[in-house]
Amino acid sequence: MKKKMMCTKNNDCRADNRRYGIAAWVFRMFALAVMCLVVSGVVSGIRVEAKTMTKADIEKEIKSIEKEIADLEKKRDTAKKEDEKLKNGYTYVWGDLLNTDPFIVNNLGMEYLWIKDSQNMTNILIQAFGYVKKTGNYRTWNNITCAECKAVKISDKYSKQVEEYEKSINKKKTELQDYQKDLKAFIDVSEDEKEYYVTKGDKFTPSYFFYTGKYNKLKWSSSDTSVVKVNKNGVIKAVGYGVATVTAKASISGNETTFTIWVKKPIKSLKVDEVIYINYDEYKDKIFQIPVDTKPKDASLFISLEPEDSKPAVSEAYSESEEGKVAVKVLRTGYDRMKIYDYADKLWANVELVVYKPLKSLSFKKSKYTIDYTYDDSVLISLKKKPAESPEKIWFEYDEKLVEVWSVTEYDAGNMNDTDYYARLLTEESATITVRSSSGLEDTCEISWKNYKEYDEDYEDDEDDEDW
Repeated sequence: MKKKMMCTKNNDCRADNRRYGIAAWVFRMFALAVMCLVVSGVVSGIRVEAKTMTKADIEKEIKSIEKEIADLEKKRDTAKKEDEKLKNGYTYVWGDLLNTDPFIVNNLGMEYLWIKDSQNMTNILIQAFGYVKKTGNYRTWNNITCAECKAVKISDKYSKQVEEYEKSINKKKTELQDYQKDLKAFIDVSEDEKEYYVTKGDKFTPSYFFYTGKYNKLKWSSSDTSVVKVNKNGVIKAVGYGVATVTAKASISGNETTFTIWVKKPIKSLKVDEVIYINYDEYKDKIFQIPVDTKPKDASLFISLEPEDSKPAVSEAYSESEEGKVAVKVLRTGYDRMKIYDYADKLWANVELVVYKPLKSLSFKKSKYTIDYTYDDSVLISLKKKPAESPEKIWFEYDEKLVEVWSVTEYDAGNMNDTDYYARLLTEESATITVRSSSGLEDTCEISWKNYKEYDEDYEDDEDDEDW
């Protein structure tokens, strides 16, 4: 049977105590390490809030720091004077060490020095520096005339004090600048970031550049909380339709900026002509309003331009969102593309702008055209335009039951430089075709048959039989 072992000798007991002592020490060290990790983790998650200060508090701090800086500068200047007294009559040299016995230094390339008591000099590799006093004698080394000097060891007590005072002064000046910035804190916002177009329920924070310093806080407010609400963190929420001004004001400096918030009903539809013609003579260097049909009528619209070349026909897109209108400034004749869209870019339309010189004349080359029934069922009709390259919009008017008209060449939208068209009669009757331009010019021509013969089914069948 096993029995419990007992310590019968002092040496055994001491050995056991040592083993237990080591184990207990290891356990305590482990527990202490765990506690340090836990505490460091907790502390690292703690954020110490900056003290809330008023403008009067900051002005008081500024005066106090300015006084501290003045006192430090006074002490620094006193230390400088004491340091200058110690160094009075001595010259600081620094240059290449040419020889160690005798101790020869080329002082900044300007003179050669023969230095006695060189143990008072500091030399690193081939450089030597320290304070010396010239004896007035000259000695020759390697055919070089050297001024004899005696090196001295000067206490750096006061020079170190000057350095410490300078560090303290710079630290205080940085602190002073922080407080001064708080008094002058401003909010700098680009003009295109000052207006926002949203719909009810939207929530956002304005984009802005703002220097707060350490103690400046932004105070947010809304001119109409039934339209827009804003919390202390600058988060804006649209709660109703209309327009409101949101103000961000620096609590200490008092500087502020404003944001205009338009809360609009969502656009349900957006319609605009694919091609819009603009009379250059009428709108040169003027604003042309783009006709756009939206629901609701006062929808927020924007415009972006995509010029055809480096010399755009129009420029400076304007959006008058409160009226649901967009416009452009006319520069020259030509073509441009543009995009009209709502604030959320969910609905949009591409439009081509044609800026043209108005036609001076427009007419058919002939007033009457005939179609020889024996050979053909259509005839080529041509237009005369002056100037011929004018892209002014033209169109034809005719009775679609009697005649049809189509272009010889297919052009891009808005390109109306073609002058040749085909016309086909659809009945035995003659037809009239009228051409018009957007500037009000017009002309008329008549289309009729030649050698027209009534369609005779029996006659045609007889001809077929004879051929057979």
